[in-house]
Amino acid sequence: MRLVRVLRHSIPTYGELCEDPDGITQIKFFEENPISGSASHTGEMQTLDSCKLLAPVVPSKIIGIGDNFLSPDEKREPFSTPLAFLKPSSAACGPDDLIVRPESADSLAFEGELAVIMKDTDGKISESEVDEAIFGYTIANDVSAQPWQKLDAQWFRAKGANTFCPLGPWINTDLSVQDASNLNLETRLSGKLVQSSNTAYLKRTIPEIISFLSEAFSFVAGDAVLMGTPVGAGPMQDGDSIEIRIEHLGTLKNTTGCSL
Repeated sequence: MRLVRVLRHSIPTYGELCEDPDGITQIKFFEENPISGSASHTGEMQTLDSCKLLAPVVPSKIIGIGDNFLSPDEKREPFSTPLAFLKPSSAACGPDDLIVRPESADSLAFEGELAVIMKDTDGKISESEVDEAIFGYTIANDVSAQPWQKLDAQWFRAKGANTFCPLGPWINTDLSVQDASNLNLETRLSGKLVQSSNTAYLKRTIPEIISFLSEAFSFVAGDAVLMGTPVGAGPMQDGDSIEIRIEHLGTLKNTTGCSL
């Protein structure tokens, strides 16, 4: 299933993407939030083009992982403690939303990343149990304000400001952990290819990361774990467009600009 969250009649609503006989992408709406449990379709449909896409989840927390892609000549070593950080739920925004540069931050940085969307969990998750604990996968842009990152002792402000975590365009619930561990990832900055890699080059695997985090955190359905970014992440200027494409997950596109 490709799950979207859209603004319909001014109300955030979940739906499933499907193709009609004419090849037009339609949204089959759900009565409730299918991430939190079972949900049935309302029987109503609407074309995707007529709806405003929102971030596909409203996470209680977003956990980022730093330094988690192998460089071209680097070999995977035994598991080591990753650099983990929190982004608040207020950082989340959706496809085509403006990434707002705060006035005192003269530059922002983009990072194209795979986002793991979790189910409800409680307690330690073994690596063999991780597949069952994951709801699906989507795309994230782990935005940071580089000047703030240099000034602050920790990154909550620099990586957690409003709009600093675009998510979308949909959640793919049909991928296994094995599938998600071999996905091509590309980022284009105003049309120029700046990142090109594959999730096979994650320094610490999806099961390793989720199992590690579960020692400290219970996950709430819809929580997002960002798996790190490959080489090529860098600054973006006001007016730049950022397009992140991940195989089987679509393309997440946003622009950036000042709050003034």
